[in-house]
Amino acid sequence: MACSDSCEGSGCRMTDKEIQARRENLLTPYEDFDTFGEWVEKYWMRNNPPKELDQAIATLGLGGETGEVLEKLKKEFRDGTLAREAALAALGDVVLYVITIARAYGYKPSDILKATYDELESQTVRGHPERKWRDDAY
Repeated sequence: MACSDSCEGSGCRMTDKEIQARRENLLTPYEDFDTFGEWVEKYWMRNNPPKELDQAIATLGLGGETGEVLEKLKKEFRDGTLAREAALAALGDVVLYVITIARAYGYKPSDILKATYDELESQTVRGHPERKWRDDAY
């Protein structure tokens, strides 16, 4: 089951029934990135704060959680150990905030992945110096 055609290029809003059908018949929200985005939006918007405040909180949260990921990696480089579960949790929080910000601007999580994929492919075709490793890998 896909989102309705009316959500193309905009913030897709699946109904609770559609989300439940996906859960029962296809994938859990964390296995289907767009369904997860729907779940995140419902989770995030449950108190209905003003859109600008919601975006500001998500943006500041992204900065804080990104710093937490960097802190975990710093400790790995410095001490030679990585708190894997803590790093995983911090990365999950980064994803949550990225999806929240994207949804506020009408993007689905798959839109983010496609844009990134297209950019990387474009760089490879153009011979971007940092993408030369890709030719060796395949």
